[in-house]
Amino acid sequence: GVVCGLAWWGWAALAARLSFPLLLRAAGLCLAPVLVTGGIHLDGYADTCDALASCAAPEKKHALRYLIRAGGALLEMVSDITDYAALEQGSLTLHKSSFSLRAALSQCLELYRPAAEAKGLRLELDLPAATPDNLYGDAFRLRQALGNLISNAVKFTEKGFVRLEVEAENTRSDRLALRLHVRDSGPGLQADELERIFESFQRGSHAGDKPGTGLGLNIARTIARRMNGDVRVASSAGRGSCFTLEVVMREDRQSAGATNG
Repeated sequence: GVVCGLAWWGWAALAARLSFPLLLRAAGLCLAPVLVTGGIHLDGYADTCDALASCAAPEKKHALRYLIRAGGALLEMVSDITDYAALEQGSLTLHKSSFSLRAALSQCLELYRPAAEAKGLRLELDLPAATPDNLYGDAFRLRQALGNLISNAVKFTEKGFVRLEVEAENTRSDRLALRLHVRDSGPGLQADELERIFESFQRGSHAGDKPGTGLGLNIARTIARRMNGDVRVASSAGRGSCFTLEVVMREDRQSAGATNG
């Protein structure tokens, strides 16, 4: 199953590289239920490989690390295509509840810290103390959109830093415009790529042979727009990039009052 899955990933990656978006779109729409189940199994596969690598003989660790990287790339692709299929079918729904902004951002960053540290990157959070912490909205979708931006920054930055900078502005009553800036010291983007990379199955010129479907930014922007916001980018070649995720949340003052009380 794993071998077949990795072979399928290679086929899909090749299709994306050869600009067959319609083929992958059809696969995503038709196979979404299968991909969800496959993603669950891949989580277990990755955990098993991690456990084996921790106690394997030195000559076997290299092969296990390769399997971990390949499985991670496959899991990322499965997740992207599944989410893309849901967005194409209009079935993405927001599930709102009270949550801690600091906890949500920290959890998101921690997912990518091992990959950042493996490359020697500084992964930083700049969250002003005055930023409201108790919010009401879909924390999962917020982390998903933000995670796509952080994942890209870590993937394409070879040295230096990836920094998450938080900015919040009260728009009216209990509404909060939340701007999350993901800034990196990576290769940056050409002027003609700044809008194109948000299209489905499009990747920047520095993507090279790095795994990916070219869907992450499109998914992040679609989620942001469902949350009354957007994703924008400021970048120039050789000077890094700053992707800004903006969403509108409701400040949960009742929970804040209970916490302070």
